[in-house]
Amino acid sequence: MNETFDLTLPKVGKELLHKLQSGQINMQEFDHECASWMMSVIQYHKFIAYPIMPYEIKDYVNRKREDPNYKLSSEFWNLPQVKGYYEAFKKAFRENASNLHWLKFIKANIPTNDTVYHAKIDDCLATHQVSEY
Repeated sequence: MNETFDLTLPKVGKELLHKLQSGQINMQEFDHECASWMMSVIQYHKFIAYPIMPYEIKDYVNRKREDPNYKLSSEFWNLPQVKGYYEAFKKAFRENASNLHWLKFIKANIPTNDTVYHAKIDDCLATHQVSEY
């Protein structure tokens, strides 16, 4: 039985998967082609700034440092500014981790003599290393 799946991938991605599945390219060539493809969207892999911590959380952190037994009511964690901050922080953290993973993957699969691509990758990696939380 030969099943086909309609993946939500751009045409390039579908073509690469087809080449891999049909044996036209091996896994190493597939990784290289994926890395080359990702270079066309490298601008989306830059570091995403974390949100600014609201006063309420800063105050809580300071009090917790002074008194490790300091506790807050459960309502604190449901305050819109607290909940919104943590949701935005987790989203930025996940995207940054994913982007960093892809940048390292791309760098590992682009030939070392391709200095232009490596310079672009290094620029993106630098935004992550300088900006880590």
